[in-house]
Formats: sequence, C-alpha cells, structure tokens
Amino acid sequence: MAVTNLRFLDANGNECLDPNEQATLVMDVYNRGIEPLYNVTPLITCESSRVAVSPAATVESIQPGQGIRYKTSIRASRRLPDEPLLFHVNFGTGKAQVRAKSFRIRTGAWVDYVIPFSLAFL
Repeated sequence: MAVTNLRFLDANGNECLDPNEQATLVMDVYNRGIEPLYNVTPLITCESSRVAVSPAATVESIQPGQGIRYKTSIRASRRLPDEPLLFHVNFGTGKAQVRAKSFRIRTGAWVDYVIPFSLAFL
C-alpha cells in the first residue's frame, strides 16, 4: 500500500488551514502488492483536537498495480494552535493499524519563511 500525490486544497488558497476553514485533502492510494486488497479504509487523523476530519470511506477493492484517488474534508475550529498540524494516514483497525504517511499542514497563525509549501512530510 502506498499513499502518493498528497494535496491540500484550502478555501482561500493561502496553503494554510485558517480558523473556521474547511479544506480538502486529496491523495492517491495504490496497491503495490500482488494480491487484490478488499475493504480499504484510509483513516486520516490529526493530532490536534481542534481539527475535525470527515468519517472514513471504505473502498471495496484495489487490484494489484492499481490505485484510487481518495478525498476527505477537514474543518478547523475557531481556535487553532500557533504551529503546524500533524496528520497521519493509517490503514487497518485497532492494533493492526499501519501508518502509511505522516505530514504537517501550516495554520494561518504560523508563518514559515523558509518552506513556502504547506505540506511537510515526516
């Protein structure tokens, strides 16, 4: 399983998640294995309780060598931390979860003059 082409699309186009803003995360999820994957559910979480992520959708199957484009909505509360937000993309359930990718999104209150792009991968 691979997560690629991760994009953050915010309403005002400033590449930051601002207070009360709704935005979209878009990513491609590929099956890099040799067997079909069934009931694939990307679980996207944010370490800040001030950001809500829409409920996960389950993809019926992904054939070997194939991929899907997955979209989810996120919404910031009116009070955001003054630092980048850490997000994770996991697959599986319970203790069997596997982390596929982690990334950060800047908030409108956080200014970074060195990294002009809003996603920073870990």
